Amino acid sequence: MPDRNLIVAFEIGSSKIKGAVASVDPNGALTVLAIEEEPLIDAVRYGVVKKVEEVSKRIQSIKLKLENYAAVAPGKIKRVFVSAGGRSMRSATIPVEKTFPEEIEITDMVIRQLREQALALGADNADREVLAVIPRDFIVDGIPQKNPREIYAHSIKTNICLVTGRATNNLNIKRAITERLDIDIQSRIVRQIAIGGTVLTDEEKSRGCMLVDFGAETTTVSIYRNSGLVYLATIPIGSRTITRDLTNVSGSESRAEEIKKTVGNITPDELRQGQSSDGLDTTEINNYIHARAGEIITNIMEQPIYAGMKLSDLRGGIVIVGGGSRLKGFNEMFSSQSGLPVRQGKPSNSIRIADHRIDPAGAVDIISILAVAARVVKENPCVVYPEKKPQPVVETSKEPEDTTNRIGADIGRDFRDLEDEEDDRPKKPARNKVDQGKTRNLLSKLGDTILGLLSEEANDSDSEDND
Repeated sequence: MPDRNLIVAFEIGSSKIKGAVASVDPNGALTVLAIEEEPLIDAVRYGVVKKVEEVSKRIQSIKLKLENYAAVAPGKIKRVFVSAGGRSMRSATIPVEKTFPEEIEITDMVIRQLREQALALGADNADREVLAVIPRDFIVDGIPQKNPREIYAHSIKTNICLVTGRATNNLNIKRAITERLDIDIQSRIVRQIAIGGTVLTDEEKSRGCMLVDFGAETTTVSIYRNSGLVYLATIPIGSRTITRDLTNVSGSESRAEEIKKTVGNITPDELRQGQSSDGLDTTEINNYIHARAGEIITNIMEQPIYAGMKLSDLRGGIVIVGGGSRLKGFNEMFSSQSGLPVRQGKPSNSIRIADHRIDPAGAVDIISILAVAARVVKENPCVVYPEKKPQPVVETSKEPEDTTNRIGADIGRDFRDLEDEEDDRPKKPARNKVDQGKTRNLLSKLGDTILGLLSEEANDSDSEDND
């Protein structure tokens, strides 16, 4: 069994499922050991599980691959952390406050009561579940405070960000993992919040920034200001929309996806014209990509307006992750249209990667889930190991001892035990008392005879040794 705690996480996306195992050392440092993935076609739509059996089979395949890694074997995965996402995920801002008849100290208990108050106000829809409760913008006795704890005050108020999603998706995830595979779900972690904690700097969140997760069928946007999350929304459009546009050129979706990755480029027109090595008209291909990418960017740029902000308020710029962000020229086009700097998000350097084949930027989603899990995992391990069987005790060799007298004593004892057994047996009809006495005398004489023979044999042996 390893001396470090192992954690396991799954990220269920629209185009693939990823599974990963990482270790957490006693100091809390995270090391990603292995990442495996399985492709999906129409089993998950817009981040929501539709085909439970298919998803379950893919997760089982990843589980077996992870268990075969030397760092895990012979352990078995029994508990996992799972990402939460999908097009139904959104945020709502709930204002709450508490007043006190006299000054009291603001403690964790007071903050918890504010959270519970917001939860009671926001969790009024049976079809939706609360995925995260995030306090922000504390005002204590009319003065803004980043951390109100240990301050004595008469009042405190805050705006709490509630992130919610449809409850049916959680139900299908449980069916795929817990019911079919007998694996416990330790916790569901909101993917977008986890990514924000992994790729955004404190300065970006303080100055105001936008995090964009450009996925296959959805694009999730979250906005930070004054170091807190203020807005989160999911747009039901992603990079697969571009792929489907390209089927007008390629015919099949698999071929269109390949063309998008290898030929697609939405840099300025003079760089997009011409033909590919296999005779494809790159101008036509990139015109399709350029048009759809422009639509996606326009939808993203509307989100700050819905959050009650302007693009110019995002002085920390835009950070983008997800497979769609790797389309050639997309980030440059995004920066040009928004007028803001756009950078590719990647995990912080504090997270170690053990396998050089893992691309941190490409796996930022699952790595971010592991990073959050590393901070909350407690006594229940994700990987369980079989108990070691006790080793048989091997007796050390001893000097041979003279057992002659002991053998005779044992034989005599055996005959006495035999007599006791006779006495303990169920009583049969009484025999003649004379016969019983004869039997005892015969047994006694037989024992004495054997003892005598053994004694003579021992004396003869002693005589031969003296000669």
